[in-house]
Formats: sequence, structure tokens, C-alpha cells
Amino acid sequence: MWSVRRSRVIAFDILPELVEWLKKLQIEEHSPPTVNYSKEHGQMDLIITTGSQDGLCKTFEMLVSPGDNILMETPTYPGTLAVVKPLGCNILDIETDGEGLKPNHLRHIMSRWDPKDTRKSKEEVPDIPRILYTIPNGGNPTGTGISAIRRQEIYQIAQKYNLLIVEDDPYYYLQFNK
Repeated sequence: MWSVRRSRVIAFDILPELVEWLKKLQIEEHSPPTVNYSKEHGQMDLIITTGSQDGLCKTFEMLVSPGDNILMETPTYPGTLAVVKPLGCNILDIETDGEGLKPNHLRHIMSRWDPKDTRKSKEEVPDIPRILYTIPNGGNPTGTGISAIRRQEIYQIAQKYNLLIVEDDPYYYLQFNK
């Protein structure tokens, strides 16, 4: 279990068997590419939270500073808005359609910045968005799901602009036609 307070993370060692079981589940279900990395190079890890809202809160408190621009699909989960607005960030809306987040609109928004500048620090280029928030499966409130082709396109844009994707996926196991 983790407690997060503005960039300070404190670990509590509880139920190591549960943590190991959850890690195995993540590996079997999602095959994270960083599973075999060393800890120094970003090996996959996980935290246990008291629920999805708590997880969102902890995530955004760790990643967002006042004045940061973050990208969000619109419409989006109102609970996320309740988390990020008090942090003093600027939300840049990315349009959606019946298939979820629109890669062309994301590309259009990001074209305001030079991809080379996205590798610079916040101090050097403070207005470049560094985070993209999305709900890829059963988007709330729209119910849309992003296709594999569209996900790949979004990922390529994220790579080009060095975006961290915060994927809120509480409905992964509720996909009935997958």
C-alpha cells in the first residue's frame, strides 16, 4: 500500500502475497514491456489503492504542478475533473467521437509545439503538455472504446511528443465483445 502526498511516496509493506499475485495478473493479462527491466531502468511495479478515485488522485498529485497543461478527452469522467481542477492545471480538451479519442485532433493540438522541445525540462518549456489522460475501454460518460488501430496512432503521437499516457481503465474486464 502506498501513501502519496505531493511528490513524497511512502511505502507500507502489507500483504506481500497479494502484491505478488497482482503483479502476476498484470503480467499474464497485459504483458507490460517493462517487466524484465531492472528497477533502475523502470521495471514494472504497482500500487494498491482504496479505489479508482483514490488512484487517480494519487497519480495526478504526483504528476501535475500548478500551471501544467494536461490533455484530456472530452467529455471525460467528472471524477477526474474533480481531481485535476484543484491542482491548478490547464486542461486541453481532445475531441472524441463514436470510437473514442480522435488522434487527428490530438495531433493538431500537439502541432503547436516542436517535438524536439518536448524533451526539454518544464523550466525550459513550461507550456508543453506532458500528460494525456484517456479512458480507452467503456469511456465514461460516452461508453466508447478505442480500437487497436487508433490506440497505435495515439501511442505514436505520444512517443513523438514524449507524452505520458495516464490510462484510466476500470472497465477492462467488462468488454463483452472483445
